[in-house]
Amino acid sequence: MRKHFPGYYRPSETEFARMWQDGLFVLDASFLLDLFRYSDETANSLLETLEKIAHRIWIPHQAALEYHRNLNSVVEQAAQSYADSLALLQKLIDQLKSDKRGHPFLDPKFHKEIQPVFSNLQAALQKKQKEIRSLLTTNPIKNRLAELLDGKVGDPFSETEFQEICTEGEKRFKRRIPPGFSDAKKPENEKYGDLVLWKQILAKAKDTEVAIVFVTADAKEDWFLLTSEKTIIGPHPQLTAELKEIRDILLYIYPTHSFLKYSEKHLAVRVRRQALDEVRHLEDEKIRKREQINLSSTGLDALKTVAPTLHGLLTKTSPSSSSQAISFSPETLARVRSLELSSPGAVADIARYLGWTNVSSLHPDVRSLGLLGPLLLEVTRTSSEDLGHETPTLAFDLSPPERTPPAIPEEEEHQEDSEGPSDEPKNE
Repeated sequence: MRKHFPGYYRPSETEFARMWQDGLFVLDASFLLDLFRYSDETANSLLETLEKIAHRIWIPHQAALEYHRNLNSVVEQAAQSYADSLALLQKLIDQLKSDKRGHPFLDPKFHKEIQPVFSNLQAALQKKQKEIRSLLTTNPIKNRLAELLDGKVGDPFSETEFQEICTEGEKRFKRRIPPGFSDAKKPENEKYGDLVLWKQILAKAKDTEVAIVFVTADAKEDWFLLTSEKTIIGPHPQLTAELKEIRDILLYIYPTHSFLKYSEKHLAVRVRRQALDEVRHLEDEKIRKREQINLSSTGLDALKTVAPTLHGLLTKTSPSSSSQAISFSPETLARVRSLELSSPGAVADIARYLGWTNVSSLHPDVRSLGLLGPLLLEVTRTSSEDLGHETPTLAFDLSPPERTPPAIPEEEEHQEDSEGPSDEPKNE
């Protein structure tokens, strides 16, 4: 049974030990980019772990390409998060100063005592924001990675090979053959990225005699076998079977937190509990955002109908005319209004789907996805009276809407990793 269906069986304890001792560790772009989203301590912990296996690391060319293409935008998003926090803090300070009647039971002494706390917090946030922005020009993590991965990046496919993979990808996605079918709704130039990466791993496997350990921060169903509760059981069985056809070697795939957790035992590195919690939290946040978007194909097509007009408004050089009128058919509006547009993650994915990859082209007031979200919501909102017209007209304010932090669902309690008979993650 195991011989014919290898993807449905976990490696033995001996195989896991050999895998960590001799295996080739393949890193995904998502894993590398998250190093710039973590705290300095957590990023350093992961880099130290990588340095332990530096001679056994390999990067597919596609992963290296996506890493370099997206690095600046990841840094800018991190800096923007501090700007958002500063704006919220300033709003709170202004409210406490101006709305004293709204807080009649607060002793004036409290206002005086809390001011230094606010000032210190503002200074800390501003300092960190400045440090993050400096990474666009001077980036020690980027330089450390460049040195670590020097000579370890694979070759790209030729243009002919790439086009053949894209053609094959269309057929694979229709049959939900991993990887990549989760990205089927992405723009044409992006949706085959995971498949290209996988093909490069398969090409590498032909010349490899040791186990391949793929580490990714994308805990998606086209990389992993998941339970109905989205718990990871192991690598997707079809990936294991496909690699076995190329080379009879072991394949295992780790999400980042599992890689970090089990490196403590197998590589004798010290891993802080705070680092594990931080990595796990970021992974859970990504999963929640993906679940929130859950867009239907008809809804996406409807939104794409709206896109040219909306993008034209957002790229105006000056929002001097605060009110703009847009006309859409009731059918288009009905489909668009069914979309989940309330989360920042959903807005980011939608913007990518619409081809708005150059965020810098947007007006500065709406450049942040935090402002793009309310604008999208306003464009797709209409009253029942409007729907009674043949072509309802929507008016919305192009000036920056009032910012409020997005509602985040209460985080579900995660069970500790069930390790089963061996000490490797049954649900990793």
